[in-house]
Amino acid sequence: GWQIDHQVYIADHFRATGDMVLAWAFGQSKHCNVELSEWFSDNRDLAEVVDLLNSTLTRLDTTQ
Repeated sequence: GWQIDHQVYIADHFRATGDMVLAWAFGQSKHCNVELSEWFSDNRDLAEVVDLLNSTLTRLDTTQ
């Protein structure tokens, strides 16, 4: 694990989780410990966050 000396905040909603995943994907974060299936154990919630991430794929080409 990581040793830290400050408070840790955890995203527990879809948009914040998506922001964390995309920040890691764009190299803006050193660590990515997002385990979608653990954070969103309900299949409907998991599907919603995956759909949110999938909706960004068409926009990535225009922002890079």
